[in-house]
Amino acid sequence: MFKTVDTRNNSSRGFVAVKLVIKDDDIVRKDSKYYTKEIASHKGLMHPNVVRFLYSLSLPREPERLYIVMECMNLDLFKWIRDQENFHFDSRTFQDTVKHFARNLCQGIAYCHEKGIMHRDLKPENLLIDSENTLKIGDFGMAEQFNRGNRSKLSPDEQVNIIIQAMYDMTDDEPQIVSLWYRAPELFGRQRQYNESIDMWSVGCIIAEMVRLKPLFPGESEKEQFCNVTAWLNFQQLRTSDEILKLSGLPYQDAMQEQWQQGWFELVRSCLADSSTRIVAADAKKHLWFTPTVRSQEVHNNTQ
Repeated sequence: MFKTVDTRNNSSRGFVAVKLVIKDDDIVRKDSKYYTKEIASHKGLMHPNVVRFLYSLSLPREPERLYIVMECMNLDLFKWIRDQENFHFDSRTFQDTVKHFARNLCQGIAYCHEKGIMHRDLKPENLLIDSENTLKIGDFGMAEQFNRGNRSKLSPDEQVNIIIQAMYDMTDDEPQIVSLWYRAPELFGRQRQYNESIDMWSVGCIIAEMVRLKPLFPGESEKEQFCNVTAWLNFQQLRTSDEILKLSGLPYQDAMQEQWQQGWFELVRSCLADSSTRIVAADAKKHLWFTPTVRSQEVHNNTQ
């Protein structure tokens, strides 16, 4: 990925981001142009919380290379989290910004799901922030189209069978969708059955990471990660939200702080549920935590 001046498209207003894709067997030929699944998924999405796809091109002197041109963004969420070390958890500016970014994320992924697109690789590095402090979903390289009318949920017995089978099937060298720390439990092992709810598990991990300023499930291998997420599923079923929050070590400063903390945690907990009860994106974007307040409408730009 690199930044350059766009002399072809006046609507890009100067700089654009360019992603280089090396052509392989996954690329198909259509209307004398090469398309990847990334382009097919991304080019039709037009939403304030999705990075804008501009165009793609392949040069005659470099037929093996495909360039994807997108709107240019200031930084990614990974860098933003890393730059927050000097902020305090009880800072109202910090809290407002986290809620703002979380709302942007939920709105963006709800739109993608409405259009029949699973992102399948949500993580802080793939969430971009522009000069107006708006978070947008980018990098659709792992995206997949799905039929919204055929959304299926696994029964509890099916989930148990998949988890048991995953314990036998798991290998650390097998290609996987979704980066390890943000991967839903139903994605482990070779016998995988899943739907767009896998994106919502990633959303929950990302919101928790913004609050905690560190990853929620930082497993070093697939087996360790699998143990982490299954332990969470078992643990959260036995505890109330208040009990889990107190065990987390995050401080309560006052009643307003407690209300804010309960809000983000209830959303995260509904994302980090088993696939049969996991919140859908359309409901997540309308979560009570996002109820506007005077203060929350004045999010400060602290991405510098």
